[in-house]
Amino acid sequence: APIAEEFIFRGFLYSQLSRTKIGPWGAVTLSSLLWTVIHFQYEVLILFVLFVFGIFLGYIRMAYNSLSLPIMLHGINNLFAFLWHIISIRFFLIEYLIRGILLVIYFQKKEIFELKTYSV
Repeated sequence: APIAEEFIFRGFLYSQLSRTKIGPWGAVTLSSLLWTVIHFQYEVLILFVLFVFGIFLGYIRMAYNSLSLPIMLHGINNLFAFLWHIISIRFFLIEYLIRGILLVIYFQKKEIFELKTYSV
């Protein structure tokens, strides 16, 4: 996704918009806004962060007149987001496993699980 998105938004779209009246900074802003819109599945705070990140990537594209660095930075960002997601899931599962173990220990101490036998 980083390669395709960067070619579309900071490659083609930026290069076309920067030649218009809005200029390079307008092109960075508008292409970042449109790039943010395609990520509509996220909540508003994340969309704001993505917009700011898009502005940053657009600035890098404008400053170096190249897509190489924005593609690499976008890829690194996605890698960190993926790893954070994996770590969060693992911590979530470990947390609930620990809670379950603690509940079993608690109830065993309360003797709720104790089997009572009755003689006839």
